[in-house]
Amino acid sequence: AAEWADASGGGGAAGITLLSQDVITTAVAAVDITLPSGYTRFKLIGEDMDHSSTAAVRLRLSTDGGSTFLTGGFAFQLLRWYAPVGTSGINSSSVNYIEIGSDLTSDGHFEADIISTANLFKLKSSAAWYAYAPAALVNNCSGMRSMSSVANVLRIEGNSVNITAGTLSLYGYKESP
Repeated sequence: AAEWADASGGGGAAGITLLSQDVITTAVAAVDITLPSGYTRFKLIGEDMDHSSTAAVRLRLSTDGGSTFLTGGFAFQLLRWYAPVGTSGINSSSVNYIEIGSDLTSDGHFEADIISTANLFKLKSSAAWYAYAPAALVNNCSGMRSMSSVANVLRIEGNSVNITAGTLSLYGYKESP
């Protein structure tokens, strides 16, 4: 079983470390989050996320510090549950992103567990959003991309809409030696 050490180094108590936090107070098309070296496991949390219009929230990757973002090769499966309507799903491959959630407008929350190595990027997320009155929306997503080098920037974006509010927090895990 994995044993976790304080990510600040030197052993310490088990836990995770906050690496970055972006508070969105004005409309932006995307938020870029740097993945620091020395970590392969992350938790990304989005809280109180709002969008200018109904949209999907997508995650894109860069391996060159955010100068360019990878195209193609992503695959994901997203299961949606609309209360009280029912379920539907999206399967996609060879796209430029992993979709964290779809048909989203306001009051969104998500948690994504991420593994990022030089060979593979994997994400598993769960999201809950207010979608259409009086409905709520729950999304579960698994996605991946084969890599030739490690990702160092995540981009969170709406598809053709702005993110108007919210907080994005990135935590890092380090395994003990």
